[in-house]
Amino acid sequence: MLTFVGLEQNASAKYVNNRTTPTELRGAWYNYAGKNKWSKIVVNKHSVNLYMYFENTLHANSYSLKNNNLNIANLNGKKNVYSFYTGTSHATSSSEYWLSRQRIHGKRVMKLYYNSGYFSVWNRNKIKHNYSYNYDKPDYISQIGK
Repeated sequence: MLTFVGLEQNASAKYVNNRTTPTELRGAWYNYAGKNKWSKIVVNKHSVNLYMYFENTLHANSYSLKNNNLNIANLNGKKNVYSFYTGTSHATSSSEYWLSRQRIHGKRVMKLYYNSGYFSVWNRNKIKHNYSYNYDKPDYISQIGK
């Protein structure tokens, strides 16, 4: 019984407050942008850096707790779904992130939801395929966190 309690505390210790990013999402994540280019998100303990391609142009943004422009919050009462920023850019507003159960090449992926049913899929490795998709059914909100 004591071992079970210890394991339960370890599992819930991944994210305790909004002072650091969740450990399960830390590291570099890639999304194929076409033409041998990748968008990249780097999640560090106290910051999130974005390198996103929009219309063949690279846009870089950095958010940190030190600069007070990084907001880490659980969303919609879903245990492992997070929002990171307070920015107004279309790339950052209303974005929700989670480590999905979906696997690509044997590794779990991070998903990003924004814009009425668009789900962006991010890999730990540079893979020359974009797995992002639109979920156009009316219950698209229920897909967040899966």
